Amino acid sequence: MENRICYNLSALIHLDFEQQLLAASRAGFRAVGVRDRNLEDFLSAGNTLTDARHLLDKNKLISVEYNFFANWVYAQDGELIKVVQDFDHFCACASALGDKPVLIAPVAFENRNTSYNFSLAVRNLRELGRVAAAYGGRVAMEFLPWTRINSIETAWNIVRDADRENIGIVLDAFHYFEGSSTKEGLREVPVEKIFLCHLNDMNTRDGDILKRTRECRVLPGEGFYDLGEIISILEMKGYTGYYSLEILNTEYRNLDPALVSSRAYASMLDILGAYFP
Repeated sequence: MENRICYNLSALIHLDFEQQLLAASRAGFRAVGVRDRNLEDFLSAGNTLTDARHLLDKNKLISVEYNFFANWVYAQDGELIKVVQDFDHFCACASALGDKPVLIAPVAFENRNTSYNFSLAVRNLRELGRVAAAYGGRVAMEFLPWTRINSIETAWNIVRDADRENIGIVLDAFHYFEGSSTKEGLREVPVEKIFLCHLNDMNTRDGDILKRTRECRVLPGEGFYDLGEIISILEMKGYTGYYSLEILNTEYRNLDPALVSSRAYASMLDILGAYFP
């Protein structure tokens, strides 16, 4: 079971890259999801991608996901050229950290006064897949409940029509339960198109959805989500990918990162224990 658990380092986004890796390793994790923001800060301080890879190796960690590349969904003409250039750099960083990385591409287009355009989303996702293929990367589209692409059903329609082997979906518990996704919709997605599963929980319905997703996520088992619904469906379908813990919580940032990370690891063992031998 331990070899399918990942720690998305968004939980420790307030720490520097080296501190994040040390906390993850000491807690028992062997796989991590790196945030581009923290890696770029590390590089800006005069370090190299080789240095970053050495730090991963030193801490006996592998990087299996790279987060996150947004604002690509409705890019047109000159915008798309810039998106492709930026995504090429994104892929280069991800591939330097680990082999065949999962590249997280949320459908965020906040503050964009535009209507839903299915064909454009399909075309642009396909273009991301083309760029990622040169690096051996896989693009995991992430649906978001506050956007028009707010369910796994809608995400699957786009991924299906993009029709590239290296394009799939990241299934995030918050996005699944807070949007309009259904169990039936999840069952319809071919298991090989679920590239990654983000686990988290929620214990409040107060506040708007953006505040809750960015500040209020809690560890699995500490909220009211039926995470077993997701896990059981995935395992029945033969899912073999990682379960990545992604918690964004401002209160956790005031706690000892070693304590947060240890609790995080224990929570993953507890929630997944019923589904693994």
